[in-house]
Amino acid sequence: MTVQDLLHKTLPRLKGPAVDGMDIFQAVNSLSDLLFMALIDRQSDLAKATGEVVVVAGSPEGELPEGFLGATEHPWVEDQGQLRPMTETYRSEYTGQTGQVPEFYDLRGTVLTIYPYPAATDSDVTVHVPYWQYPAAVEAMDDDLPYCGYLDQIYLDLIPAYLTGAANDFAGMRMLANMKIDTLMYRRKSGRRRTSGFYY
Repeated sequence: MTVQDLLHKTLPRLKGPAVDGMDIFQAVNSLSDLLFMALIDRQSDLAKATGEVVVVAGSPEGELPEGFLGATEHPWVEDQGQLRPMTETYRSEYTGQTGQVPEFYDLRGTVLTIYPYPAATDSDVTVHVPYWQYPAAVEAMDDDLPYCGYLDQIYLDLIPAYLTGAANDFAGMRMLANMKIDTLMYRRKSGRRRTSGFYY
């Protein structure tokens, strides 16, 4: 569903005047923040993604994907297996060391560092990074809502509260969002194993 679709379906359901200074974009983005935290609390796959970080030859670092908010599993390199988190025990030994097969990784801010890293004469290394993906902000009427349509009904149910000021009760909105996410998770559960949280 696009922002335009959401607005068209929401307007007839408003039970009060719109709040000054609150538009549909602010409402969607505010609700997206709330839903993202609820999804993380529940370790939901809806908040997860896997990105590719290309570490170019001659450099130890690559930029993490946009929206990265922490790894959900250790990164890996195709046909070489998972990387291990760098520890102080090995840092001095591996810092500055080059090689085609990385063994360790570090996450700092928006940067992934691998050890050893490819020399200038080697090929680039592509690292696969599973991560919590913060939803992209909507900015135009033809932007799609976050979460690929899975949470569209929650947006339809809760956006009127943002537009009319009822969402000022943050605790109440958080409880409503959590209840709706729990209902969705129950339907999607299908006996799948839950995974643990952040990796460093």
